[in-house]
Amino acid sequence: MFCVVRSYHPDVHRTGRNIDELIGGTSFFLGGTGIWRGEGYRGSLPEFFPEHPIMFVAHNFDSVAAHDRAKANGGEYDLSPFWRVFREYLECAAIRRDDCFFTNALMGLQPGSSVGPMPTVPSYEDECRRFLRRQIEVVEPRGVVALGRNASHRVRVAAPSVPWIDLTHPSAWEFRARQTRDARIRVQAGKLAGFVGSLRR
Repeated sequence: MFCVVRSYHPDVHRTGRNIDELIGGTSFFLGGTGIWRGEGYRGSLPEFFPEHPIMFVAHNFDSVAAHDRAKANGGEYDLSPFWRVFREYLECAAIRRDDCFFTNALMGLQPGSSVGPMPTVPSYEDECRRFLRRQIEVVEPRGVVALGRNASHRVRVAAPSVPWIDLTHPSAWEFRARQTRDARIRVQAGKLAGFVGSLRR
C-alpha cells in the first residue's frame, strides 16, 4: 500500500505500516488485516490466509476517530449498524466468515465523517485503483462483492475480468426502518448466496 499509494491529501490520515500497527482484531483493511479474527476484541490471527476467499470491498475504511476507537478496543467487529447488517448478510447467505477478505477501495482515513467523498489530490484515485488491482492479484478471490455504489464503480473499473456483484451498503439508510429491514437484508443475502453458489460451478 505504501509503495503504490503515495499521493494523499494533507487531511487524509494513514494507518499502520505493518501488522503490529493495525487494529488487533477483526477489521476491514486498511485499518486491520481484513481477515477473520473472531467476534471478540484482540482476536488472534489465523495460521493461514484464506484460500481464494470471497473479497468484500467497501468504499473507504472510516474516520480517524472511528479508526482510533477500534484500535484502542482491539477490533471493529461490534454491534455498529454496519457490522450488524453485514453479519446478517453473511449468516443468511451461509458464508463462513473465515472464508472472506474484507477491504476498501480507497486508502487512508477520512478526516471527519466516514460519509461523503474522500479528500483527494491528483494521482490519488489512480493509485488507489492500481492498489485495488494489486490486492485482487495477491488475494486471488474467487469472487468480489462491492458494498455500495461507490465501491461498485471502483470494482468495475479495477477488476472487470473478476466475477463480481454489488450489494446495498450495510450502513445504507434503507436499513434504518425496522419494519422493512429484515426483508431488505434477506433480498441482499439471497443475491449474495446466489452469486457465491454460481462460483462453485
